[in-house]
Formats: sequence, C-alpha cells, structure tokens
Amino acid sequence: VDVATAAAPPVPEPPPPPTGKLSADWDEAIAAERAAVANVDVPERSDFDDILGTLAQRDCGPAVSRLNAFAAAHKSSPLADDALYWAGRCYILMGDSTPQRSSDFYNQAIAKFYDLGTSYPKGEKTPPALWQQGQLFLEMGDEPDARIVFSRLIRDYPGSVEAGEARQKLADLQQ
Repeated sequence: VDVATAAAPPVPEPPPPPTGKLSADWDEAIAAERAAVANVDVPERSDFDDILGTLAQRDCGPAVSRLNAFAAAHKSSPLADDALYWAGRCYILMGDSTPQRSSDFYNQAIAKFYDLGTSYPKGEKTPPALWQQGQLFLEMGDEPDARIVFSRLIRDYPGSVEAGEARQKLADLQQ
C-alpha cells in the first residue's frame, strides 16, 4: 500500500449540540459573557473564565458543581451572580439534552434563578434570570407562575431589556 495515497479513516462527527429552544443562544451567550468577564478586575476572574471555557464545550455536568462552589466561595464578588446564572442555564441545557428528565432539570434551574434573585437583587444577572425563570414556567405549562415572574421583572427592573420582553410576553399571553 502506498502510504502517500492511502486514505485516512474517516473521523466521526461529534454529536450536534442540543437544539432546545431554551438553550438556543448558548454559544453567543457564552462568548458575550467571556468578553464581559475580561473587563472585570478581580483576582477570581481567571477561575471564572476557566469555568466559562468548560461551558463553551457544553460540559455542564462538572461545570454546575464548579459554578456553585465559585458562588459560595466568592459571595461578594461581582461574578457571584454570574456563576449562579450560568448554573441555572446549565440546568436548562441539560434539560434540553435529556427530554425524559427535562422537568427535573428545569425545576433545578428555576430554583437556581430564584436563589440568584434573592441573594443578588441588584445583580446584573437578576433580570435575565427572571426572564429565564418565566420562560421555564411557560415551557412547563405553568402560566400563572410565569405571569407572576414576568410581572415581578417588569415591576422591579422596568428599564431592563428583559422587562420589555416580559411586557410583550404578557401581552401575547392575553391573546
């Protein structure tokens, strides 16, 4: 066999990423988070960026533990609410990847977003966490709780982008 002309065995394609509607913007969101974190001048920034690298690979199993540990170890960090937010987003991604257990993961995400909102009511990730929480309630068929969350988002964070989205969502639900 002529080594120069022998064809290499085909390399199998990696499985496609989950395409659930709740995790559809994953790659863009991770890239935006990494860009934002690059401008945060705190000692724990490199640790958080390392976790974001894991998230970029959609490796949420180990990332959730690391995110929770990061938030617990750095409660006063400007990145603590980000860690809780991404733990919640990981639960969504895992739910989108595991349809038979999606409600288990979605409930964990809802709880994580609730924790974020109560622990960091002034955090920059609180409005997006509330938006995600409301979306999860809708996905799970719980319109009354979704309405409560969207109303809270509008009331407490009226100038946020997510409040505008929540206003539109509530209007859509009226129809």
